[in-house]
Amino acid sequence: MTTKQPEHLCVQRVPIFNHLPHAELVQIENLVRHQHFQTGEPLYLADSPAGALYIIHAGSVAVVRGSANGREQLVRQLTPGDFDGDRDLFQDATHQASAVAESPVTACVLYKSDFQRLLEQEPAISLAVIATQARRIDELEAQTTLVTTASVETRLAQWLLKQPADNGTVTLPMKKKALAAYLGTTPETLSRKLRELSDAQLIEAVRPSVIKILDAAGLRAV
Repeated sequence: MTTKQPEHLCVQRVPIFNHLPHAELVQIENLVRHQHFQTGEPLYLADSPAGALYIIHAGSVAVVRGSANGREQLVRQLTPGDFDGDRDLFQDATHQASAVAESPVTACVLYKSDFQRLLEQEPAISLAVIATQARRIDELEAQTTLVTTASVETRLAQWLLKQPADNGTVTLPMKKKALAAYLGTTPETLSRKLRELSDAQLIEAVRPSVIKILDAAGLRAV
C-alpha cells in the first residue's frame, strides 16, 4: 500500500502537529475520522456533549453563541488549518456554542479517548496544545474587551488594520453578516460604518468583499 505524503495529511496543517516527523503524522492521521458537512449543517450544537477535536481541512465554519437579545454572536470563524474542541479533550463538558458549516466542509475529527492516548505517547504535543490555548485565550479576551468598550467604528477600523493586506488591499475572509456578528453589531450598521469610512477617504470599497486601506494612520485614530 502506498503511504500518503505529508502534504496530503490534514493533521499536518495544525500547528500542534506539523512539527512531527512523517511517521508520527501518519500515525495521527490513522486516528482521525474524515467527515464531510454540507452548507448549513452543524458540526456540533450548543448543549450537546463535547469530546472531539475538529481539524478543518476545507471550507469555512462559524462558531456562534446565542445572546440574551436573540441574536447570534460569532465567537470565531474556522478556516482550513484551524481546529476547535481541544479543551474538550481533557474534560467532560458540553458545547457552549454551535459550529455550523458556512460552505461544504471537510474535517478530520479526533475523539477524546484516542487523543488522550496520543498525549501519553507524545508529551511535546501536550505542551503545544497548552501554548495554543494560551494564545487563543488572549485573543478572546482582547475581542471581548474591544466589543464591550469600543465604538463600532473603532472595532471595524482595528479589525481592518489587523487583516493580511496586499499593497493595502484587504479581502474580507467572511461574509459581511458574519463580520457584523463578530464585531458585535448588525449588518446594516456595518454597511453604514463602511460607507462613513469610505466618505472620510480612509478606505475604498474596490468590490463588495475587497477593501483598500487608503489612510492607515487615519484608521488608527478612529
